Amino acid sequence: SPLTLLGLLLFKNEVKPDSALAINMLREGDVRSVVCTGDNPLTAIGISKEVGIIDTTRPVLLGDVDQQQRLVWSDPDQSSLQDIIPIKGVHQLVVTRKAWRYLYHEEPDKLEKYWYDILVYARMKPSDKVTVVKWYQSRKLVVGMCGDGGNDCGALRAAHAAMALSQAEASM
Repeated sequence: SPLTLLGLLLFKNEVKPDSALAINMLREGDVRSVVCTGDNPLTAIGISKEVGIIDTTRPVLLGDVDQQQRLVWSDPDQSSLQDIIPIKGVHQLVVTRKAWRYLYHEEPDKLEKYWYDILVYARMKPSDKVTVVKWYQSRKLVVGMCGDGGNDCGALRAAHAAMALSQAEASM
């Protein structure tokens, strides 16, 4: 091959050292935290485990929509796609944008059943983040939102309380 590797770049966005402590303090204050991100589901699961939103001792299921437009649940640690039925209160659930939209539009009864077990919303577009915030609000919940980018602006505006974070400490 005429190509020669000259180098390799690794980009890594580290979790802030006090993130897990902050999540734990919220939990102790009886504040439930979820992640709503544009990131890949596996990245979102890893970060959520690192900060303590996902309990590493309990099973996790990933919800997505397959090529037949069916909602399927699988173990994110397994390479093969299997359709597992979530058990309310047992499984910690992660949903992709497609799964969220499917539940929201096509199976609101399932969304109503499993919403409390959904801890991570992954591959979400800005408009989906707004929809998630408004859905929680429609359940008479007070919703706070913490965002770090322009793609969070709509959800930040929709939330009852919001905090926009950036690299600059003055933005807090």
